[in-house]
Amino acid sequence: MKKIFTLLTLLAFFITAKSQSTSIVLSQVYPGGGATSGAPAYKHDYVELHNITSNSISLGVAGDSSTAWSIQYGSQNGNVGGSATSRAIITPGVVIPAGGYYLIQITSTGGTVVGSELPVAPDLTIPTGAPAMSATNGKLVLRSDTTLIRCGQTSLPQNLCATWPPSGYVDMVGWGRLPKSVSNCEGCTYSDSTATVLGGTASLNSRVVAVRKNNGCQDTDNNAADFDTIPNALPRNSASAVFICSSTAPVKLNGFTLQKTNTAVGLVWSTEQEFNNKAFVVQRSNDGVNWVDISIIPTAGNNSSPKNYTSTDNNPLSGFNYYRLKQVNEDGTYNLSAVKKVFFSVNYKVLIAPNPATDFINVYVSKDNNTNTIVKVTDINGKIVRSENSALSTISIPTSGLAKGVYFVKIIDATNVTTKKVSIQ
Repeated sequence: MKKIFTLLTLLAFFITAKSQSTSIVLSQVYPGGGATSGAPAYKHDYVELHNITSNSISLGVAGDSSTAWSIQYGSQNGNVGGSATSRAIITPGVVIPAGGYYLIQITSTGGTVVGSELPVAPDLTIPTGAPAMSATNGKLVLRSDTTLIRCGQTSLPQNLCATWPPSGYVDMVGWGRLPKSVSNCEGCTYSDSTATVLGGTASLNSRVVAVRKNNGCQDTDNNAADFDTIPNALPRNSASAVFICSSTAPVKLNGFTLQKTNTAVGLVWSTEQEFNNKAFVVQRSNDGVNWVDISIIPTAGNNSSPKNYTSTDNNPLSGFNYYRLKQVNEDGTYNLSAVKKVFFSVNYKVLIAPNPATDFINVYVSKDNNTNTIVKVTDINGKIVRSENSALSTISIPTSGLAKGVYFVKIIDATNVTTKKVSIQ
């Protein structure tokens, strides 16, 4: 039967035993893909990386192979990164956005490959089938360079590291029953002097997925204690929804809404509490993908009571306008709000003529649909003195009975609100 083991390792805290920041972690490891027996879910092995921070992170420098990162595998009784066939090199310069994922497919080769293709497209495909990971027992290290580790088992030659972890170590997971060694997994625990069991099962001889607890953020440096097991593997790639692990919530956003007029968009939001809050940056996009900063709003910094904020975009784009808030902390980290959008018709125009008016107030509405338009005329005290509802592009409102003076005409349709001032003679 095909044996699958998947690990979701989303680390939320800095681990002093690691030489690198725990900002990029091994979030899933799927070994033994394409088995010739049983009913495997997928044809190929895969490894999923996750950026758990609120900042984009680059894995090396584009075009510079000397800065590339790698994943390195070790068998049950072997060293991690024992040879080039146990290593997969990540393309240098890959950028993983805040809370984003990166999916590496290790293509199965040789024999009869069965199962389904991955449900999402891999961001990187390793075509050689290396490393060929065992579904039963093994360990995998994420490293910030490509140097082969070639160590891990005390009974085997340790050519490049005398202590554990080695330089360049970023993250590690181990599965199955592994010989007793500090270099087989994080926080290995042993049921006897020679074996450790990860994920709460004595033998991973059936399809299981090990999921890190507390929404993927628990990390006690003990793989066995940090995972639950569920029956399905769900790989994520760079197009998947982001998820940022955090032990604190310095700013609690209480609401974010848009208020549209004929010529501008008002943004309104509030916070329930603030801690080390530096600023809000209002960002706009015409496609929901590419964003530009349009304003920066200073904040209270530290505040335990509700606070309201507003900003106005006086030059919205034709068509859809997408808005989001980038909340920036004092340390430079940031969080992004939900995205809101409004639509501005390219053809929408309103004209009042004549002005000053005598017998009629003529309202001309140029628009690209036939929806109803509501026209309300108010005096300077806000009292409604005339009201019309029509789908016509020209609406005439009689002025008989109205005293001479200044009035306001409010034009309302499904997507626009416009107010004009008119004089009656």
